[in-house]
This record gives sequence, C-alpha cells and structure tokens, in this order.
Amino acid sequence: MSFKFRVLLFLATAPLFLWAQFAPQAGVLGTTAIVADSNVFVNWASGYTLNRSWQNMADTSLGKVTTGEEWSITGKAGNGVISLGDGGSITLTFPFPIRNGQGPDFAVFENGFKVNDSLAFLELAFVEVSTNGQRFVRFPASYIGSNIQLDAFTGADARNYHNLAGKYIFNYGTPFNLEELKDSTGIDIYNINFVRIIDVKGAVSELGSKDINGNYINDPWPTPFPSAGFDFDAVGVIYQKDGLALQETNGTEFTVYPNPAKLGSPISLSGFGLNQIKIHKSNGETFDDFQHQSEQLIFNQSGLFIIEVSSNNEKSKSFFKLIVTP
Repeated sequence: MSFKFRVLLFLATAPLFLWAQFAPQAGVLGTTAIVADSNVFVNWASGYTLNRSWQNMADTSLGKVTTGEEWSITGKAGNGVISLGDGGSITLTFPFPIRNGQGPDFAVFENGFKVNDSLAFLELAFVEVSTNGQRFVRFPASYIGSNIQLDAFTGADARNYHNLAGKYIFNYGTPFNLEELKDSTGIDIYNINFVRIIDVKGAVSELGSKDINGNYINDPWPTPFPSAGFDFDAVGVIYQKDGLALQETNGTEFTVYPNPAKLGSPISLSGFGLNQIKIHKSNGETFDDFQHQSEQLIFNQSGLFIIEVSSNNEKSKSFFKLIVTP
C-alpha cells in the first residue's frame, strides 16, 4: 500500500471529532460571545446559594478559596467576581423565570483574559438548570483538545470547549440555549427558576471532571491560590416569562400592563393613580426619567424598576417589579 493511499485512507476514516472545532474566542469571526452591555439582556440574577470549595482538591491543607465578596454576585456583569474553588458551585435565582426563546436564553460571565492572539486563561464550569430546585439538568458539555495538562499559567483555545461557562474572556458571556434540553425530564424549559454553576476540576486524571463523551476536561490546574477555580461574575437573562397582573396582599388588584414593557411604549396602570406611586431603580434610588399622561407611563430608560404604591393615606404600601426592555 502506497504512503499516499494510506494517508487518504486515514483521512477518510479518522473520527470526526479530530477535525471539529467549536465557536472561537470573543472578537473572532464566528464567536458566540455576548458582550455584557448588549441590549439582549433583560434581567440578571437576584439571589444565590454559594458552596465554595478547596484551593487545591489534592491538598486540602491549603484551605478553601476566599477571593471575592458576596455582594458582587447578583446584578449585572462587571461588579466583581467570587471564586468557587475546585468543584465548588453557586446556584442562582431570578426575579422572573427564564424561558426558552429564539436562540440562547441566558449567558454566564467569568473573568478570563487573553494571553496572546489565539489563547486565553480560561477557568471553566458546568451549567445546570432546574424548574423546582430539586431536579437539575446539565447542559451537555464537550471538550476536544489535548490531554496534556494545562498548568496554572497556560492559555487555552476556546474552540476546544462547548457548553462550558468560562470559555470567553472578561465582559463576554457564554450563551446557553434551553432548546438543547427540550427532551429532558423533570424540568420545564419555559419555566426555569434556578441556574447552577459547578466548577470543572481541570485535572487530566482521576481527580478531574469529564465531558458528555467521557473525556477529561482540561483547564489550568492546579491553581493553589485563594482565587482558585471558576471565578463567577454574573448570569444575564435574555428570555424570561412575562409578568402577570400584580396583587396586593389584601386582595385588591393593581395591574401594570404590559410587563415586561418596551422602552418608549405606553404602560397602562389599573387600580391606582399616578399620585399614589413612586418609582425606584433596582438599587433603591428614586427614578423619575419617565413621562406620564392619564393612567399611562412611558419610560425613557430600560431596566428593572420597583413601583411603590401607597394607599389609605400612605398607611399601607405595595411594591411591584416592572421590567422595561430596550
């Protein structure tokens, strides 16, 4: 058999995964990265449960990770990160359930950084979702790169990773599409209330984490520092369930419609008047950048707002969430 024929035979029969590549790094043609300031985001995580782990799972004498402040966990990307440690996790909750829409439905942000034109320092994590907080389903993650261990200061190629949070650098979210989980049991992809992020233990050994095909996922390891493991930044929501009519605890119905509303479009009020309300930003600051006429409001900014409704000469108050999308 000639050398040329043997090469052609190899090319014809070689496994496809040897030639496959996933989406490249942010800023490269074909990337799926979403910048944090994109107007596709309609909301951000508002609650969490944190489970930090070891700086080095092979040497627990170093203790657990300590980098990051918990106040930075919720809200928009860029407010700071919190390290999870080897195999650590964080479970996020949201003002409204995430739902399946057209394309990606949410994105996860980390703080990776480029080391040269083609590689970046990336710490990765699995992503799971749940409707009820009990049954979680994991996005099928894939890794197709080398099994030579990436050390603590080695760059990685984003094209080797799929469905793993952290494949993109700081300020760029990794998108996830609930449509991929449509055949999963125990969750409703139109009603996701929990997103769980679990650090990938990047050791290419029995200590490490495996992808959907049983391959060890290779990311920098060990990183025996207080900032070890996935550095969680934020989860941005792209599609969420529509708000419903809002009810005060005494049973009186106050309606804000539509909710979510579009920027510049009229928002109708029912059950209360303009003289009964105050509007606040999500951080508690008073918000007054809106127009009003009759029983309608028109917002000049998008975002998450809190409507404070006073009744009975301000003896009782109700607080409602309103989302205005770009």
